[in-house]
Amino acid sequence: MKPSSTKALSYEGLHSEEELVVLKAIVAREAGLDKLLRCCCSFKDDSSVELLEALLQVRDLSLATVAAIAGWRRHLTQLRPFQWRNTNYILKMTSDLDFVSKSHVATAAMDGVRLPRRNPFSTIGGLDHSMSMIWTHEMPEEEDLWILLDSTSITPGHVTLDVPFNIHLAESFLLCEEHRYGKLSRTQAAADQRLQELVRKEADYSSKTRFGAVEGHNQQKAVLDGKRLFH
Repeated sequence: MKPSSTKALSYEGLHSEEELVVLKAIVAREAGLDKLLRCCCSFKDDSSVELLEALLQVRDLSLATVAAIAGWRRHLTQLRPFQWRNTNYILKMTSDLDFVSKSHVATAAMDGVRLPRRNPFSTIGGLDHSMSMIWTHEMPEEEDLWILLDSTSITPGHVTLDVPFNIHLAESFLLCEEHRYGKLSRTQAAADQRLQELVRKEADYSSKTRFGAVEGHNQQKAVLDGKRLFH
């Protein structure tokens, strides 16, 4: 039995203004992640400046997304996660930047500093370091986090807030989400499409580089052998 058009229209109309704000923030963040991945896969061109700019842009977009979800959650009568493509988006955020920790290009752009896994805001220690720090200090109640984050919503590219404080709030929000719903497993994190694409492209580039070096060596050897034949 097909659902009536009235029900379909009613369902489509369920998107609140807060939900649309979240969706807009997520779409912008996903586009930022795609741009960052392209920079991480620029093996021949020196894209260090562009990569670092993309990394900071993703940080801003991530903070904006957390603030949007916190604002959406404040209006709920019953607590639930924000689902995006059948995934709790906040939990997804904890590991969907892991491809940067695997990127040789990103590490080179940061003068040899390799960012750790589970690092949605590109800090030196990442979420796990923040977790050890947060749990040893007094942290705001979860409901207070929603209010604080919602009241400090930022527009990417126009950040006027204390960014370290905003990152601290956002990390606390993500850790509370993990405490409530559980962490993504390593297997789930490793299944991230961008991470898999980066690993594949780095392997392809490495293979081509090695093959090219061997081919170049063989060509040089052939030239030398040819010279010996005519002398």
